[in-house]
Amino acid sequence: MFLCTEFEKRVSDFCCQVAGADTMLTSRVARNVCYAPAYTIMGGTTNILRNIIGERILGLPREPRL
Repeated sequence: MFLCTEFEKRVSDFCCQVAGADTMLTSRVARNVCYAPAYTIMGGTTNILRNIIGERILGLPREPRL
């Protein structure tokens, strides 16, 4: 899952680099570019998702709680 959220962010960054300021002129593209950072928040931060995969799927020990 964390790969999808990072991928969405990379796609929006690429669109901004390719189209430059013109990216914000197209309503659909502008909405996606502005909304892209939210994907990583909605899906869970990358570190949390990696911890879940490590603990539940790979069977790694839990991180110590402080």
